Amino acid sequence: MKKQIILYITIILLLTYSNIIYAIPNENKLDYIIAKKLFIKQQYDKSQYIFNKIIIKNHPHNKYSQKSKLYKILIKKNQNKQKLAKIEIKDFIKLYHSSKYINHAYYIYSVINYNTPTNIITNLPNFKKSQRSQHQVKKSIKMLKNITNKKYFEKLTKEIIYLENETKKHDIYIAEYYLKKRHYITVINRMNINTNFTPINRHDYKKIYLTIKSCNELFLQNISKNILINLKKI
Repeated sequence: MKKQIILYITIILLLTYSNIIYAIPNENKLDYIIAKKLFIKQQYDKSQYIFNKIIIKNHPHNKYSQKSKLYKILIKKNQNKQKLAKIEIKDFIKLYHSSKYINHAYYIYSVINYNTPTNIITNLPNFKKSQRSQHQVKKSIKMLKNITNKKYFEKLTKEIIYLENETKKHDIYIAEYYLKKRHYITVINRMNINTNFTPINRHDYKKIYLTIKSCNELFLQNISKNILINLKKI
């Protein structure tokens, strides 16, 4: 009789334990779905409250905990708290460098970095792209190139090309200014064209033109000739 009672108690305890174990992931999933829907509806305070709840009650490496942290960072970005979002995404990348969500983190970081204003004036919404730091743009490109997930590939390729063209246009604008001032060495250094340079688009050809013009003004025709010879080979 005692053996039967012990057996029943053991079974009940095992069933209770298994229900608790399976209930936690299901509860996490349900909370995560609700928080995500609130985020989409831009109800950020409510959404953040649920994401915080998921993070507090789970291990830091739990998948819902990690995903909730990324959404919390996005909330800060959407609330124009770019600096806080930038600090938190950097911490996430350091802490979860081997996480399966690291590609999402790199993408978020590149977007935050690209949209972080460089001065007080650009804190206003819809600030001009010309006011964006080129250093930040180059950092965004670097982050995007860290992403290895194939599902991002097509979208990322377009975004990287767009950002690279933006930096080229900025460099050309500055080089043209220095050309008018006859600072030819500055132009050559800014354009950074070597004899093996392969142009991809009109911005690259403009960079070559500015380099050759500056070289000719400095009586460096040999360099100009080598660049032109390389172009004929392409």
